[in-house]
Amino acid sequence: YYNNTGVVKDSRYDRLTFNLNINHKLSNRFSISNSFKASYSITERSDGVFASAVRTLPFNPMWDLDSAGNEIEGKLPDRLFQNEHPFVHVYRNNRTRVSRMINNLFLDAEISKNLNWRSSFGIDFRSEKESWFEKGVALQNPQRISRAQKVNNFLFLNENTLTYNHSFSNGHELDVIVGFTVQKNELNTLRVEGKGAGSDYIPTLNASTHVNYFNIDDKILPGIYSYNTGWGILSLVSRLNYSIKDKYLFSISFRRDGSSRFGENNKFANFPAISAGWRLINEPF
Repeated sequence: YYNNTGVVKDSRYDRLTFNLNINHKLSNRFSISNSFKASYSITERSDGVFASAVRTLPFNPMWDLDSAGNEIEGKLPDRLFQNEHPFVHVYRNNRTRVSRMINNLFLDAEISKNLNWRSSFGIDFRSEKESWFEKGVALQNPQRISRAQKVNNFLFLNENTLTYNHSFSNGHELDVIVGFTVQKNELNTLRVEGKGAGSDYIPTLNASTHVNYFNIDDKILPGIYSYNTGWGILSLVSRLNYSIKDKYLFSISFRRDGSSRFGENNKFANFPAISAGWRLINEPF
């Protein structure tokens, strides 16, 4: 468990994590292992406080002044040089809850002395819930704004590789890897924003009287939307490494990827590579 209280009023971060690792040898040739991690965090923050404080004039009053020069508590002064009073951000409550689960399963098989097979299956699920509320004192009008947003992201990865290693008696070593991978990602987002709550003490959307609207490029858009997106990739991979007395290194790799992000008429592409190296540290001079 981790807890951190920020220097800004009503800002904090709490996180709870759980880790579990399991390794088991099924037989002389087969083994299985699993890595699991789960976390839950809560973040409360007031965005923009420091930036606004730096731009605010030092003689700007805390509260607005009446005709007699007395402070009117609860009424913030108008903007100076188009800069918001830093105390405005304290009245914007932003809370984000994040749940995340990561799991990786590995299956290993020793086919022969120099030949091994590995398959892995991994998932990464992240769920984020954000609630945002701007009190009336921050807006200087009763049109309080509430926002709720939920984002779910799911990632799946499967890797399968066959590895061959061989060491020759004359100091030569050969390492060959071939395999294929499958990866898929999905992202779902839902956001709703309303205004007109009758109290600063009810920050949830059910207190709003109507949906908030935005003016973007002279277009009036409602503050409610959702979208789903995703991508996938299928890859064939191979690599050959050859070394001579651990001084002269050569490597050749080739992979062929098919991706949903590629063009409609060209879903697959090839990526060859070649390299060479010389380890001077292993030379006698």
